[in-house]
Amino acid sequence: MDKKFLTVITVGFLLLLIGCIGEERLTAEQVRDRSQEAMERVETYAFDMDISMLMKGGEVGMMGVKEITMTMSGKGKVDEKNKKMHTETTMSMSGMTMEMEQYIIGDTQYMKIPMLGWVKNRTSEDIWDEKNYANLVKDMGVELLDDEKVDGKDCYVLEIKPKDISKIFEVITQQMGSTSTLTAEDLESIKDIGFKEWIAKDTFLVRKIFVNLQTEKDNTAMNMSMTMRFYDYDKPMEIILPEEAEKAIDMESMTEIMIPAK
Repeated sequence: MDKKFLTVITVGFLLLLIGCIGEERLTAEQVRDRSQEAMERVETYAFDMDISMLMKGGEVGMMGVKEITMTMSGKGKVDEKNKKMHTETTMSMSGMTMEMEQYIIGDTQYMKIPMLGWVKNRTSEDIWDEKNYANLVKDMGVELLDDEKVDGKDCYVLEIKPKDISKIFEVITQQMGSTSTLTAEDLESIKDIGFKEWIAKDTFLVRKIFVNLQTEKDNTAMNMSMTMRFYDYDKPMEIILPEEAEKAIDMESMTEIMIPAK
């Protein structure tokens, strides 16, 4: 064998070996904890989300169809520091498409609903009390999977083993702008859940999450998958409530009109 060729191979192998030795090997728990620390410092970020849902059996069959498919895609911006959020979503179901827009400013939620216009609803300041995603996997069991790339960035991949399912959905639904909570009956209907998180190696910031949920309630089976991607961490976020939204109809007033007090 050519000595020069052998030398090149040897040097290359040594460099590779040195690189491997120098690379810090982290446990799943260390990746989880470092990510939590990094996310706690985040003040602003943007996200995209895609949701697909399939329902069959039970009440679905009573509607004269075998199954119902729903998809939803959207994007959003969050300013934790100034307590502002803006999302735009498009939902498609049974051949119909509906677009919605939403703002959360402080403790008030503004929603633009088709055929109704802007409505507002009082939410809770609790959604801003904690760094939601920073605490999403806190103290949860985790398993480190093979590394992957997200948007060109090398990422650790964590499989989350939730101890408290309600915590996961409380955090996720709050980020989507919903203030609803899961009931005990809802929790009992959950048959299986899968949850993964992609964490950037260089910053330990969350780049992507994936949730798969299977439920069964009143003989109606549902399979839901959700993917969210996160980017533009700590970049300026211009979130300004439109003038027409400032004149939004109060949901409480609507409820009182529709359901008069006895």
